Order: sequence, then C-alpha cells, then structure tokens
Amino acid sequence: MNNNSKIVIAALGGAIIGAGIALLFAPASGKETRENIADSIEDAKDKVKDSLSSLKHKAEEMMAKGKDGVENMKENIKDLKA
Repeated sequence: MNNNSKIVIAALGGAIIGAGIALLFAPASGKETRENIADSIEDAKDKVKDSLSSLKHKAEEMMAKGKDGVENMKENIKDLKA
C-alpha cells in the first residue's frame, strides 16, 4: 500500500469519526441523530468504495505496464542472443 492510499484511508477514517462525534453532540432528537449517523455511514461507504475502485484501477494499470516491461525485456534478450 503506497503513501497516497494510506492518506486516503486515514482521511476517510478521520472524517467518519469527526462526523460521528459532531452528530453525537448536535442538538437533535435521537431519531434525527440516528438517521444522520446512518446517512454519514452510507456516505463513508460510498467514498471507500470509490477510493478502492480507483486504487484497483491504478493497480491494474501498473500491472499492465509491468507486464509490458517484462515482455520488452524478453524481446531485448532474444535480440541480444541472436
């Protein structure tokens, strides 16, 4: 896991905790607070899914580049042997 991934995860975790604390101290009824917490959790889930999707896409791109690099190296080795 690279530094950018760690930063995204830490930021999302901090946002979730901060939102939860803010909602607990907000002057709202219990029902409203529970609804707000549920909404915040759902938003956080969506953000995590989006971040994971982005990370997966970047990992797939890196794998493809790595495979291309290996293939190029194989071709260069064949050329050197010939």
